[in-house]
Amino acid sequence: MDIEKIREVIGNVEGFFYENEAILLANWAQHVPDVIVELGTYRGRSAIILALASPATTRIYCVDAHIKTDGDPYPFGDEDRAAFLKNLVNFGVAGKVHPIDLNSHDAWKAWTEPITMLWIDAGHSCADVKEDIEGWLPFVRADGLVAFHDVSAPQIMQAINEYPELEFLDAADHTRIYARRVSKTLPLPEIEALPVPEKPKTKTKAKK
Repeated sequence: MDIEKIREVIGNVEGFFYENEAILLANWAQHVPDVIVELGTYRGRSAIILALASPATTRIYCVDAHIKTDGDPYPFGDEDRAAFLKNLVNFGVAGKVHPIDLNSHDAWKAWTEPITMLWIDAGHSCADVKEDIEGWLPFVRADGLVAFHDVSAPQIMQAINEYPELEFLDAADHTRIYARRVSKTLPLPEIEALPVPEKPKTKTKAKK
């Protein structure tokens, strides 16, 4: 996924997720062949990046009830859900992105599929983040990816640090990516280990 496409998404879809973070997420998502789950979608900026960057076989599930949760300074509602759906259509990824209109703490209770990449950006209190980790982490494949947004918030890092099976891999701005390093997991099909992506080369304008 080229940098100009990333900038097009950021320029046209409202959100709180920016260029360096988008490059980071796109670099890892391009190696995910099957399932990505996003917790917290807002108007779809990061969901669209994931959809455009990942292989054609990848399915992205976006879990968001579009209601305000603890720690969020913004009022979320039906207007944001409508904008999210419209943005998916505008960027041609509506067939690849599957919205789940539930709170992230409820959705995992009905979830059954193995997950290769989990992107956590839902409730921002320490308790919310821990509940998302507790509920969703068992579905993440051993050596699968778990990414977190807004890690500059101390309560989010406090939650992450309570899970030693999360091994740090990569970061940009307010986003961190971890691997789930465990010997015991759900009985999920094995896949090849994900390669570490190379950093993209950005075009720079020649000085006149």
